[in-house]
Amino acid sequence: MSLPDITGIDARVGALIRAERMRAGLKQEELATALGIDRTTLSRYEAGSRSIPIGVLIQIAYVLRAPLSELVPGARPMEQAWGEASAPLPPEVDTIAQTIAQRPELTPQVLEFLSLLVERETLTADEPNTSTGDRR
Repeated sequence: MSLPDITGIDARVGALIRAERMRAGLKQEELATALGIDRTTLSRYEAGSRSIPIGVLIQIAYVLRAPLSELVPGARPMEQAWGEASAPLPPEVDTIAQTIAQRPELTPQVLEFLSLLVERETLTADEPNTSTGDRR
C-alpha cells in the first residue's frame, strides 16, 4: 500500500478553506472571529504558510458547513475507494442491527449469546477429533 502524496498539503488545504469561506460569503475577519483566532492566523492557514491543527480544521468545517472531506485533498477518493473495497454485510446482520436498534434492551442478551457461541466454537475446536483418530 502506498501512502498519499502530502507535498504542499498545507497550501492545498488552505486553498480549499479559502474557497469554502468565499462560497459561504464570509470575510476572513468573520471566520476568524467565529473561530476565536486572529485574522492573520487564518490568513496564514489559507496561504499554507502555517499548518492547521486538526481541532481548528474541524471547527472551520463546522462553521463553513463543509464536510471535512471537502477540506482535505484526496480524502473523498480515498473514502470512496475504501467503500468499494469493503464487502457488504449479509442481510442477516442488517436484520440483527435493526432489531437491536428497535429493542436496545436486548443488547446485553445478544452480546452474551454471541460470547457463548464464540466460546463454544473455541472449545469445540480445541477438542481432539475422535472420529478420524486425530488426538492432537
